[in-house]
Amino acid sequence: MRRPRSPTGCRGDVDDPDAPGNEWRTADTWPVPSREVAFRLQPDGGLARASAPRRAKPSTFEHDPESPVPTIGGPNLEAPAGPRDQRPIESRDDVVVFTSEPLERPLEVTGRLAARLHVQASGPRVDLHVRLGDVYPDGRSILITDGALALGGEASDEKPLRKREVREVTVDLWSTSIVLAAGHRLRVSVSGSNAPRFAVNEAAVAVRIFHDARRPSAVLLPVAGESSPATTNNERRGSKR
Repeated sequence: MRRPRSPTGCRGDVDDPDAPGNEWRTADTWPVPSREVAFRLQPDGGLARASAPRRAKPSTFEHDPESPVPTIGGPNLEAPAGPRDQRPIESRDDVVVFTSEPLERPLEVTGRLAARLHVQASGPRVDLHVRLGDVYPDGRSILITDGALALGGEASDEKPLRKREVREVTVDLWSTSIVLAAGHRLRVSVSGSNAPRFAVNEAAVAVRIFHDARRPSAVLLPVAGESSPATTNNERRGSKR
């Protein structure tokens, strides 16, 4: 007997009724066919499919348990939930942000997502919170999905960081289905807290995110529905952000 097809909601540009996405779809299997595309963190705050530079200083932030980064939207039960604008937290000093150039054509992301980061910290206990966003032409930074990983601590499967250790870790960003419209940008932000959705690490810690050729960091996207992944305008011209 053939298994029933499962419905999946695919999000899209909420301002344009003619934009792709914003519809119910069905599939016989999950995940749907896709290719994994890495959008790499760049040292100038960019996000691109281009390889990371050979030499680049890491991006840094300091986690202060007395002033945690607040939760804005997401899959919450009690706090306000949903795809909310992340700009109020992206302007904080304790959040590092990476943004692509505008997409020249729609980009469909359907399936399981992850962020692969190279991390160093001033202490053994580190929490990493990664958010993926859809940046509209007017500047709104709408949350797509997020995830967290604790290094060290009683509830963590990850061992504490050793002094001066640079560790490659993977942050699970769960699953989604969305079509980013042409002209939109993709954004990744990394911080040490997301409260009250997640418990706050009680230890203050300085964190480094490496993104050079030897230690590249990237968000890994399941790109579906196209023979080749979408590019940005600058990537098409062969230039660098």
